[in-house]
Amino acid sequence: MRAWLGPPDSQHLYANGSRSDDYVLSHPAYAQPVADGLYGHLELRYDARLELRAVELGYLRWRVSPQLQSSTMLTAEEHAKLGLPQLELEFR
Repeated sequence: MRAWLGPPDSQHLYANGSRSDDYVLSHPAYAQPVADGLYGHLELRYDARLELRAVELGYLRWRVSPQLQSSTMLTAEEHAKLGLPQLELEFR
């Protein structure tokens, strides 16, 4: 997965040896906010042996106004209404 995505945009290491890698999909566009722009967020969570244990895909929307820029995750209802892709992974 990492070979395809490249290095994560941020990485979190935990005391128990596990980690999570966060990716902002379409990162160059995300860095220059556009009002109501949609961007994907992918989180990969690994255990201490670096085996992938969880994957979460979400979408966020930029809110841009004078002197303020913020992004919020889309609700499940917004996600469904827009017909955005979902990830369904099974870990054994």
